[in-house]
Amino acid sequence: KGGLFEEGKINDFHAYHAAARGVWQRDLVPSYRDPKRPNLYPPPFAIIVAPLGLLPYRAALAVWVSINAALVVYIFRGMERILGLPLSLLARLAGFLLAYRFLESDFSNGNANILVVASILFAFDWTRRRGGAVAGAILALPILAKVAPVLVLPWLMYRARWRMLAGCLAGLVILGLVLPAAVLGPGGARDAWSAWRSVTLDHIDPASESYRAEIASGYEPGQSLRALVHRLLRRSDATSHDGEV
Repeated sequence: KGGLFEEGKINDFHAYHAAARGVWQRDLVPSYRDPKRPNLYPPPFAIIVAPLGLLPYRAALAVWVSINAALVVYIFRGMERILGLPLSLLARLAGFLLAYRFLESDFSNGNANILVVASILFAFDWTRRRGGAVAGAILALPILAKVAPVLVLPWLMYRARWRMLAGCLAGLVILGLVLPAAVLGPGGARDAWSAWRSVTLDHIDPASESYRAEIASGYEPGQSLRALVHRLLRRSDATSHDGEV
């Protein structure tokens, strides 16, 4: 539905691939200013997926879909160990059916939600088996990919997981500041972060000009309960801007 394998069709993976190519050119700003589908992810995410930028669109997409399929298998096979709860086959099946709508939307649009969820679960899997700051550093990856997982940090403080929290903060500094500066150069990293802020944080401000200029459509932006219910009950995909209401 997202026209994933049609290179001329705009979808989430189109933006990821453009950003990945931008890493090799040491300039991410054009990917954030793409008039058709701007990249909405922080600069470290582009560096994580940079190897895909060395491949043609279809080949890169095939690799991306294969990785996501493997991560889905990891999530459902490891859920019992990660949660520390016994899960019957029926419970696993019910979980898959509940998640099917989200999985279908992710695969049809080439989104990165599966990667983000798998990274969060892997961080907690690591801390359950080994503990320590490494799990926190792993948690920094999904935070720098989609920002929303930062909401896990208050839980770490509540549970007094100080080593994991320290590892996460160190990971945020290294992956969010040091790595982009090393790969893109200090100026390139600064410009990339500035472009990301202007296309995301500024855009969600109701007082901003870009927010007021947004055309009403069937697309419900934001990570909220309203957006969740809208995307579950409507026919339009999370990335659809087709005007369906």
